[in-house]
Order: sequence, then C-alpha cells, then structure tokens
Amino acid sequence: MKFLMCLHCAPANRACRVRKPRDLQQIIGVIIGHLDEDTLRESNYLPAGQVRNCEPGSFRALAETNAWGDIVDYYFECPVCGSIYRLFADTYHGSGGSWQMVIRRQEGDRRS
Repeated sequence: MKFLMCLHCAPANRACRVRKPRDLQQIIGVIIGHLDEDTLRESNYLPAGQVRNCEPGSFRALAETNAWGDIVDYYFECPVCGSIYRLFADTYHGSGGSWQMVIRRQEGDRRS
C-alpha cells in the first residue's frame, strides 16, 4: 500500500534539529503559526512509559514568554489525519533537540 501524506499537515512535516536557543525560538514561532492556522493542535498524547515533562495546554505560554524549563517536550496532532508531531529540547544539558513527526497517519486513518 502506498502511503499518501495528509495535505492538511504537510506544511508542518519538516523535521529539524535544535542546536542553539535561537533554533528553539524559531521552531516555537513556526509551531505557533501552525496552531493559529489550525494545521496542528496541542495533543495529550504520551507514549507508554514516558514521563510527562510539560503540561498539555501550556505551549502558548511558553511561546509568549520564552521561559522554558530544563526540558521542552510537547506533542501536537493534525486535526484531520491524527498524525503526531513532537518538539523536544534538553535546554539544561544543552544536548539539543528536534521537531519531527513521530506517528504518521493518513487522512481517513484517524484513531480516536
């Protein structure tokens, strides 16, 4: 079966690395744009066995203040296909982070 990318969240599907605080600020700005356009929504998704580092629903406050903690770890979901995206950064140790899709779904394959 050939996988077709969801056209709704395709603009958000650009994986990138966080190497510097400036990278994180830029990615946060891009994500806010996706939230404003309803391309993505904050998600309560959490992989089994993972500890929640950031409260769901708090991403906008983080974006407005740039007052992130030691760990930035947020999940976002496409409202059309349900694909899950993750922003992760270890700001305390400076080991960087990333923005990427972590669960790929296609339109019509949305899971409740």
